[in-house]
Amino acid sequence: MKVVKIRGRNRIDVKKRVLDYYFCNRDQLGESLKEFFKRCIIDPDGKTVIIRGQ
Repeated sequence: MKVVKIRGRNRIDVKKRVLDYYFCNRDQLGESLKEFFKRCIIDPDGKTVIIRGQ
């Protein structure tokens, strides 16, 4: 189970980075954007997103 952490300057920046990650890897992920976001957890500070593995 692979876990990816994406960090940014603020909540907006980290959301942009998560979208970039999805669109760069969507062929390998093999799932819709909605399914991908179900696996994402945002930290309370809003500067880190953890993407759980499949």
